[in-house]
Order: sequence, then C-alpha cells, then structure tokens
Amino acid sequence: MRQAVRDLEPALMQLVLADPRFFSDREHPARRLLDEMTQRSLAFDSEAAPGFRDFLRVLRAAVDRLAAAPIADARPFEAALEGLQRAWAAQDAEELARREQAVQELLHAEQRNLLAEKIAADIRAWPDAAQVPDEVLAFATGPWSHVMAEARLGDRVGGASDPGGYAGVVPNLFWSARPDLARAAIPRLTRLIPGLLAKLREGLKTIDYPPQQASAFFERLIGLHQRAFQAGGPAGRQPPPAPPAAAAQPAAAAVSAAAASVAAEESAVAAAPAPAFALEVGAWVEILDHGRPARTQLTWTSPHGTLFLFTAADGSTRSMTRRMRDRLAAEGALRVVAGGAVVAGALDAVAQTALRNSIKPGKG
Repeated sequence: MRQAVRDLEPALMQLVLADPRFFSDREHPARRLLDEMTQRSLAFDSEAAPGFRDFLRVLRAAVDRLAAAPIADARPFEAALEGLQRAWAAQDAEELARREQAVQELLHAEQRNLLAEKIAADIRAWPDAAQVPDEVLAFATGPWSHVMAEARLGDRVGGASDPGGYAGVVPNLFWSARPDLARAAIPRLTRLIPGLLAKLREGLKTIDYPPQQASAFFERLIGLHQRAFQAGGPAGRQPPPAPPAAAAQPAAAAVSAAAASVAAEESAVAAAPAPAFALEVGAWVEILDHGRPARTQLTWTSPHGTLFLFTAADGSTRSMTRRMRDRLAAEGALRVVAGGAVVAGALDAVAQTALRNSIKPGKG
C-alpha cells in the first residue's frame, strides 16, 4: 500500500501544479481517491490478511494507469476513482445486503430489549413477586420477559391480549416455585408441571436462549417442585417426569447469536450506564478473537446505542452489546485503529503543508 502511494507522487505533483483546488477542496477527485484507498486499506492488518492480494491487485492497476498518464487536470484521477468504485461495486453490494439483514435483526433485538424491560418492571410490581424465589423472579424478569416481548412484536394482527400464552405462564410458574403454597395442592402441582415445563421450553426456543442456561434454570425449578412433593405428599411420592428437552439447535449466524444473547445479558438496557467511550460509525478497530487480533469496522449503531454491528474486509459481520463492547475495551481486547474522521483530517494536514510549501518564497 505504501509503495502504491509513493508511485502516485509524480502524478500528484503534476496535478497540484495544474489544479490548485487539490489543496482546498475535500471533494477533489484526487483527494477522494486517496481517501478511498486509505479507508479500504484499513481493513487489513497485514499483507497476509484475507482479501489483501485482491485489493492490492485492483489498486495497482489503477495506480499504474495514473503513473503512465499525462496529468493536466483532475480527470485522470476521477476516471481512476470511478474504475476502482466499479471494481469494488460487486463486493460492496454483497456486503451491503448482509449488513442490511444484520441491521434488521439488531433493530428487532433492541426493540425487544426495550419492551422486555417494561414487561419486567410490570412483573416486579406484582404484589406477590417479593415472595417468589430470587432465581425464579430473575428468570421471569430476564429471559422470560424477552419471550413475552418477542411474542408481542411478532403478533402481526395485534388483537391477542397474550400472544403465545406466555404471560399466562408467569402466575403458574410463581405458584409452583413456592413449596409453601404448592405443598397444599399436590394434585394441582402434579397436573401443572408437564405443561409448564413444556411451555417454558417452547418460549425459550423462540429467543434462542442458550440450552446450558435453560437447563440450569430447569434444574433449580425442579428442585423447588421436589421440595413441595417431599413436604406435602405421601412417602415415596415423586414429581411427574419432566418432558425431554429439545435437542440443541445448530449454531445460528453471528448476528442472530448476538441478538439472542441479549436476552441473557441485557435485561436492564434502559437503565444501562452511559458508554465508557465514544466509538463513531466508520471507525476501524481490532478485536482479540481467541488471542488473535481481527480487524473490523463499526458500520452501524442501534438508535438507542445498545447494539453495535462490525463488518470485516471479507464482508463478515459480528455484533455485540454495549456491555460487551465496554468490557472488551476495559480488558484491552478491543482497540481503535483509526476513527472515521482520521483520513480526512490527515489529508487536510497534508494539503495545508503542501500549500504552504508551494507558496514559500525561494531563498536568495
């Protein structure tokens, strides 16, 4: 990349003599060409990075044509810029399509977060909520509030008071989780458990809740049920067998997985603290991935600033919550390589220096 820029110097020297607008006009074709070259080069952390050879091949062809052309005005640079943009257009179109799909999923995730927070606040306000075991209340106001929010967002007709019947699960869940109440109505508890556990698994599947976390919760819930049976039923009476858990689904795409993890990680989005640092769209960052740095660009931030989408040079995307971003930054696993305005600022400085040099009176 550095060699390509050096090879452009003779053409740039001819240009500044013929077209002084280069010094003052940020939209000058030559400056836009340099900006495009620099911005795209930031996607690669080394010459061995995937896609770098193709990038350099296209770039070298444009630079070689400019180096061989007589420069009397900005038109050769404009033609070179248009040629590069055409060469990268197909790649950009594919990347844009993937990014748009990711953005829609993340927008949905943020809407779900905000609605889930309102639902959770309503659940906490229930008169008997304080009597429910902490882990069950945390489940209802955490992942289960996301299940209810997902059902409401997916209710296209809008006429159902409880889409999916997931809100109706909460009273039965709370009652069954209190051995002091359930032991007095063992027949009811016996009838309730199979349908309750099946409904909980059904709901968690709609938000791709991590199976390991679901299993841990069910183990605690069944333990509460067993306490009720042991205290209230005849000796040796056992709770009904739980329905088998659904087989784990194959891993979803990176964006879908990140959106699903919000249910487990971001149960208090609305009350989340301000971001630890500002990160502008367009900034290039390096994220440690299994100990190896991966370079990627922040390409989208959700309207409420709780979700972020990053796109790498090969078009692959990854998303993360604000909490995850701040944690990675605090651990030194995420660092900014270049902000979105760095290139324009650098070009301004170069242009101003060149302008001063061009008008400096000669000695003697």
